[in-house]
Amino acid sequence: DVKTVRVCLEVGASPSVLNADNTRAIDIAYRFGFDEISDMLGTSHLQTNSWKYLEEVAPIDPDLRKDWEDTYEVAKAAAVPAEALRESPEKCEADEEKRMHFLEPHNTIDFSCFENRLVEGTFNSSTTRRTVLLNKDVYNWCKTVNPAARSNFINTLEGLKPPEIRRPHVPATPIRRRSIVGTIITFELLAAPFKAEYAKEMVALLTPFVSGSVDGYKSIGILVWAVVKDEEASMYRTLISNVEFLRNKVALEDDFPPHRPGVLELGVDMHLLDLTSTSIWTTSAMELRILNVDEGDLDNLQAKGFDARRRIVLSDLLTNRKIFNKDDAEEEDQAQVLNRCRVNMSYHVIGGADLAPYQKGSGGTPG
Repeated sequence: DVKTVRVCLEVGASPSVLNADNTRAIDIAYRFGFDEISDMLGTSHLQTNSWKYLEEVAPIDPDLRKDWEDTYEVAKAAAVPAEALRESPEKCEADEEKRMHFLEPHNTIDFSCFENRLVEGTFNSSTTRRTVLLNKDVYNWCKTVNPAARSNFINTLEGLKPPEIRRPHVPATPIRRRSIVGTIITFELLAAPFKAEYAKEMVALLTPFVSGSVDGYKSIGILVWAVVKDEEASMYRTLISNVEFLRNKVALEDDFPPHRPGVLELGVDMHLLDLTSTSIWTTSAMELRILNVDEGDLDNLQAKGFDARRRIVLSDLLTNRKIFNKDDAEEEDQAQVLNRCRVNMSYHVIGGADLAPYQKGSGGTPG
């Protein structure tokens, strides 16, 4: 690919550096007849030696070789979608280890989230935001269901707030099932029932979480993994457990708010795996949408045209800002340039030219 080679050269790549196998890019280009690339790399003085370089390459150790058919079979197995690997809801429900267990109907456990999941006295409203993270599939479901179902779902999230900040007349959200996901690092998975479309009962699978500081604010709140039928809860619990096991849990230097057990620590540079990922080899990151509870985004979810922000890990966020954002000085300079250029410019920036009227007697013509 000539364009790629040109870019490599522009950023300082050398075509004459020896690779681990004792060959060079210029040797390979000449050997395989990539004439345009050979000319670009200036290989004429090396052509007599190129075949010699290739002949001197040590053969691959037979123990290190991989049969192509074996590799192909591994690739095919790795590409099996997670849905195809999921067990039936009935099988997961019947398996003691995979079942998401029911709670006693009249249990008195306090499942409220947000600051109630922090160590007492550690919540600071000036440095901590209450946040709800919605899996992309949950967010799309919210945008397409009827207003009554969406309102019931929002009230389910509202009911997980501590009583003192909850909207009046919204009761505490009941929790029907509960599981602990993970082995060494564990967190709580809760199933909260609510009425969806046509009065059909669904459950929201959710987890309390904390996140480190971004732009001076830490986050506490709820992650909603899925909205499913109650009989599918154990299957999704198994799926969440499986992808959590696959996830690379790198130790990060996040400053998490001190919290109680059962809370997911979501690093600012940490992805979760999509529940429909295709194994550890071909997996993808879960797309999450952010609802800022303190700014009324739970209510905004009902508003037509509302579009929740997508969660971006911190390293990507900083890169985007470096590429696209301007500082205050740049913004002011640009504003001054525009103000100078707008003198006698078209009144209509969009939609065609409606030219500024010329002064009579100026000797000029409109144009």
